[in-house]
Amino acid sequence: MKNILLTGVPRSGTTLTCYLLNQCANTVALIEPMAVGILPTLPNNDAIRQEIQNFCQQTRYSLLNSRIAISSHIDGKLVDNQYETEQTGHLRKHLAMIGEVTIDKTLTEEFTLCIKHPAAFTALLPVLHPYFSCYALIRNPLAILASWNSVQMPMEQGHAPMAEQLDSTLADTLSACPDKWERQLRLLHWFFQQYAQFLPSERIIRYEDIITSEGLCLNSIVPTIGRNITVLRSKNTQYDVDLMQQLAEKLLSSTGSYWDFYQKTDIEKLVCSTF
Repeated sequence: MKNILLTGVPRSGTTLTCYLLNQCANTVALIEPMAVGILPTLPNNDAIRQEIQNFCQQTRYSLLNSRIAISSHIDGKLVDNQYETEQTGHLRKHLAMIGEVTIDKTLTEEFTLCIKHPAAFTALLPVLHPYFSCYALIRNPLAILASWNSVQMPMEQGHAPMAEQLDSTLADTLSACPDKWERQLRLLHWFFQQYAQFLPSERIIRYEDIITSEGLCLNSIVPTIGRNITVLRSKNTQYDVDLMQQLAEKLLSSTGSYWDFYQKTDIEKLVCSTF
């Protein structure tokens, strides 16, 4: 079966990717549909893999027989962003909810099913990548940090609860760090390190490439994807200038696996483009 597990750094464009994949024929991309809280309670890696495989099979059956699936959605629609677009308070609010959605398209038994879970699947990559088709989304690390500090999510405090439940070493690392900014950098390093260690380069997709190719670079996941009808615009420069400068200073003086994918000049250029 064509089951794809999609992960990525939170706020790297994973929801946008699902939105674009859902425009493809014979393809369904679901946003955080699993009750992943059960995964840390399972007895071993085989049980974890079987739980995910069973979920995929049950979802395929439901889609083929009733056109219904579970996904994060806003008013029953699979959207490209789950947070407020405008900052009405200190942090933008999460607007989506988990529930049933209707997929109104023709599907064959061989349709491509994409399941997105950024934190859980990243933590489980060592267990999953030999058995599933796994892809990860990355983004300019400065833009990621700026986004983390603009929305209501655990990463704003330098934590990823589900990832920490599944990776005790990560949990220990973050709990031993009292500084919020340092936790964010260590967490960012962990995400990029997982992809560098467990995924080949062709399974790692840059947000910036999605924008410039108007979605065409996602043909590595679904070969039939076409150019996006609406012009995609990068959101890397939409954040507060002072925040970007503060984060850039911390980032440029740090070490981390994000430098395996981005250069320090990428950070400097992004800072300059915000003015």
